[in-house]
Amino acid sequence: MRGSFISLILSLLAWSVRASSATPSCSTTQLCPKDYPCCFEGSCGTGTYCLGGCDPLMSYSPGACTPKPMGHDRTYTWPDLQRATLNTKYLGDASTLDWEYTGSPNVTDNHVVLTMPKNSTGTLMSSTQYIWYGGIATDIKSSRGQGVVTAFILMSDVKDEIDFEWASTWNATSNRYQYPQTPSRMQLSLWPAGRAGSAQGTIDWAGGDIDWNSAGIQDQGYYSASFANITVR
Repeated sequence: MRGSFISLILSLLAWSVRASSATPSCSTTQLCPKDYPCCFEGSCGTGTYCLGGCDPLMSYSPGACTPKPMGHDRTYTWPDLQRATLNTKYLGDASTLDWEYTGSPNVTDNHVVLTMPKNSTGTLMSSTQYIWYGGIATDIKSSRGQGVVTAFILMSDVKDEIDFEWASTWNATSNRYQYPQTPSRMQLSLWPAGRAGSAQGTIDWAGGDIDWNSAGIQDQGYYSASFANITVR
């Protein structure tokens, strides 16, 4: 189903990039110290480390991470990106911002478009609110080309994950229901599984090495995947 719209009905998220190698590391056997209490993606810190993605099980204490804004019934629309911001600028106000992101998303015809320019790491958008039970529906136009992966993810801060990915090797599978065990954020992603330096098994799974000189790159300057309105119930 490369390049075609795929209707999804899910039952419930997330991941982003913020960590620095200059701070202490954290794991299930090595919690963060008091001075850098919040664990994010394996590194300890303060401030934004304590927001979305902060792992309470690896932090100095479960209370080190900020309370998680809980979602509610709604439909996310894409007239523009006024309710989204770079993850480095997100300060925890989930009432005015619905998404934080890395990379370069844009909006075209009321669809959010995730872009992946040549030799980049793509785009990742994470919702600022969390959901636990319910259903999610959206339309996705996946990207095309070997090594390019479009993903819709439900990820909790303790890495309780439901992951739907479309690569050039996509095959239809049977419908199924899945339920995370902890509140999760939604994530929309376009990433280069077939880039140089990836594990060979990952490259093979994604269909091969990315062609950074493909027609799509030549025509518009990037690979892309788009998401229509997202409804949460």
